[in-house]
Amino acid sequence: MSHLKLFFIYPLLISSIFISCENDETCNDPVQPTVNIGFYTYQEGTEIDQSFDGFTAQGIDADTLFLYDQENDIHEISLPLSPLADASAFILTFTLPDTNYVQNSIPVIDSIILEPEPDTLWVDSVFIDTIPYTYELSDTITFYYERELVMLSKECGFTYFFDIHDIEMTFHVIKSYAILEPEIVITDEESVKFYF
Repeated sequence: MSHLKLFFIYPLLISSIFISCENDETCNDPVQPTVNIGFYTYQEGTEIDQSFDGFTAQGIDADTLFLYDQENDIHEISLPLSPLADASAFILTFTLPDTNYVQNSIPVIDSIILEPEPDTLWVDSVFIDTIPYTYELSDTITFYYERELVMLSKECGFTYFFDIHDIEMTFHVIKSYAILEPEIVITDEESVKFYF
């Protein structure tokens, strides 16, 4: 009889352990939506990517670190919006070539050769092209939006989604912009295009 009890008790005990264990999933998804911005220009009537070297982006708030710091070959960026305010401002700094600078060649003496006759001196020279000058110019961008608190999942918790209703900016480097998708959610798709 005791073996019969154990035969029923052990399976019940083991099954109750498995049933009581809950699936402890972790959140591996991104939880902070960003404004994804592409850089474009027009060449012969066709829209093409515009990339920059020496690109810097920084939030205006004093405690904001550089989001991009002298990055090269940048043609798209992602900027986080503040869930604590209805506006977020950024300074975008572009390193541009100085088109007013005329590139010249500078002669440099490479070696001096003395020939057997003491009065003869030959100079070999090499011409080195100089690097064109660059300068930095900045635009300030402010996004105005409404915030919506959204629960992503039990594992990932809550986050804010945003609905952009206006953009203010200076137009020193950026010539115009287009809002493709005003609702900022967690996605890799472009929300805004900047034209240069």
